[in-house]
Amino acid sequence: MKRMKLLFTIALPVMILQNNANAQSSRLIGKANWANNGTVFTLRDTTSYNYSGGNGGDLTHPMMFDNATTWVNADTALNPTTLLSQEIDSVTHKLMSTTTQVWTSGGWSNSSKVLYYYNSDGTLSYMINQVWSSTGRAWANISRNMYTYLGGNLSTNTYQTFDGLMFNSVSQKMYFYTGTLLTQEVDQTLGSSMSFTARYDYSYNSANKLAAWTYNSWSGTAFVPQYTYTNMYDTAGNRTSSTYQTYDASGSAVNVSMKNYSYTGGNVTGEIDQNWDTADGGAYKNVMNYAFGYNSLNQLKRSEGTAWNIGGFWEHAAGDPLAYYYYNTFDPNLGVNQVNAGGSVNVFPNPVTNVVNINVNFNEAQVAQVNIFDMNGSLIRSWALGTSSEYNTQISTESFAAGMYTVQIAGAKSTIVKQFVVVR
Repeated sequence: MKRMKLLFTIALPVMILQNNANAQSSRLIGKANWANNGTVFTLRDTTSYNYSGGNGGDLTHPMMFDNATTWVNADTALNPTTLLSQEIDSVTHKLMSTTTQVWTSGGWSNSSKVLYYYNSDGTLSYMINQVWSSTGRAWANISRNMYTYLGGNLSTNTYQTFDGLMFNSVSQKMYFYTGTLLTQEVDQTLGSSMSFTARYDYSYNSANKLAAWTYNSWSGTAFVPQYTYTNMYDTAGNRTSSTYQTYDASGSAVNVSMKNYSYTGGNVTGEIDQNWDTADGGAYKNVMNYAFGYNSLNQLKRSEGTAWNIGGFWEHAAGDPLAYYYYNTFDPNLGVNQVNAGGSVNVFPNPVTNVVNINVNFNEAQVAQVNIFDMNGSLIRSWALGTSSEYNTQISTESFAAGMYTVQIAGAKSTIVKQFVVVR
């Protein structure tokens, strides 16, 4: 079920992500997902993010990147799978379009596209979803979402499909508030026969923290509760637990699962997931234990899940997840996030495991020196390039320690700098 996330960010596992303004001085440039095979963690996929100008973003701020490339690990190589490109207005800094391409037969092929349109006050007016028509060699409209606002709050979200000539309304979400707090969402079908489909009810504690939300389906005559989430908080306002319950035929809530959170300095550093066991009178039993680590700017840098062994202890098992997140900072003295106007450089894959490709394009042919520095600024690799405007180099990183590295291509007329991350 696709829903507009108005209240909170949902991640897997569900995490409480802190909104720290200082984090905008550092932006996410890569992430790597691993999975345990029953013995060790193996790399599953990686994604790298490229930015231009002053754009940035991380897990708790809008990701205003130019493009994001995902590679999937296939035993001995990382194979490209998806390229996500964003068009950002240079004046308003608003997202104008998002294009998805997939890797097929050695090249990128258009797949889907989303176009964004805004009102004069900056709120989102509507967005159009398109798919690529390989026969017509053009983008074809598929659907459109129209948004209206009341008192500064989102009031309706109308979904329309395209029949080749015009957009036709199919369904609508209506939002109701108390002040600025969303208290209810009502979903309904439109067209020749209008009918309710679902309702979401939201309630808050005295500190205006989300206390509970309930999903109700339409039976034809009334809304019937199906499941609910209940949140508990400590005195600092941190969510300490989230309980998931379903409703049986009699309308009684039935325990299903619970997530318990622990904190350090305002950041969630631990999450224990439990399932309800009806045996012996019923009790919550451990399932997974997640540990989270952060950098000095409170940005998530590591997430690791460990399964519960029925023997009564935590132990890694097949399928346990591990993720690393990598950032660079907006430091003009280092220039690691600035590409000289005299050319461009592409470093891929990023993060990298064994081999990194460095493609350089100067606007003018020139001799150059390639320097690679580790995260401490120590020079670990250097070589000269002949006179040319284009260089394509591949180097082994098997001897590199895990961490962030800076590639400097110092030309006679231009200097280009890029970062990459080595994962192990």
